[in-house]
Amino acid sequence: MIVSDWREAGDGLAEAYRVEARRARSLLHWNTDANWRIVETARAHGHLPGRVVRDIDGHWHGWTFFLLHDGALQIGAFSTDSEAATDALVRDLLRSPEASRASRVTLFGFVSAPGLAGRLRTEGFTVEPHLYLTTRLDQAGGSVQGLDAWTPETTADVAELLSAAYPGSDPMRPFASEGRMEEWRDYVRALIEAGGCGTFMPEASLAISSAVGQLDGVAIITRLDADTAHLAQMAIRPSAQRRGVGQRLLAAAMGLARARQCERMTLLVNAGNCPARALYDRMGFTSRAEFLSAARINRVA
Repeated sequence: MIVSDWREAGDGLAEAYRVEARRARSLLHWNTDANWRIVETARAHGHLPGRVVRDIDGHWHGWTFFLLHDGALQIGAFSTDSEAATDALVRDLLRSPEASRASRVTLFGFVSAPGLAGRLRTEGFTVEPHLYLTTRLDQAGGSVQGLDAWTPETTADVAELLSAAYPGSDPMRPFASEGRMEEWRDYVRALIEAGGCGTFMPEASLAISSAVGQLDGVAIITRLDADTAHLAQMAIRPSAQRRGVGQRLLAAAMGLARARQCERMTLLVNAGNCPARALYDRMGFTSRAEFLSAARINRVA
């Protein structure tokens, strides 16, 4: 297997993007066309490092791209057709100049590369599966009484709520791994303003506040395609948990998404998060695909 810099190997990438886009739309109900246009623009201008792997006859067997951001090397995509290609890409990626400067290496995404999870574990990564769930919205509906419509003030308060709901640092967390408030603010801005997790739907997103006006829960909804809504983030303050708040928020958000012509809702959940999985099971969600979350600490920054 021969690995080379993808910024110097544009041939074949257009078809690679099309394959990933078709797979995302058919399996995840997710229109990723705009995402791949952004990726290609960054690659073509030399701003986004990545690798392709070929055999000695020049045939493609896989590709990946990655980005060093705030000291972490974030793997943005990883696609191969064999364990040999997986091994070659992982080995080259971890020897890259970007990896040598990174304090940690992370991956979170929908991947089906043969042998990837095992190879990452061999390289010292902690690997956790996440389930991609979906449900039809044919009969969805829930009262919005007592819930707050989304406002600019909600956006400002969500970072504090997330910090309370996910306290401390967690190297496995694909967002705000150090738990700093600045990280939480960046994460919320990414959900609201960027398109990596779909287009934000403020009209279907909801919050709930305590008697003293403190934000106790939030459901952030995005649109992945014309007929598909996505629960991009739900968080409940620890003091408000086990009171049915999450179910109220989700039921109402599902009804609002249905009213806006969405036929289904999807979400991601850590496979080991039993309470959340029990809630989603009660709400009719079933598993459709598996995502991979992986992280390795390289050194103290």
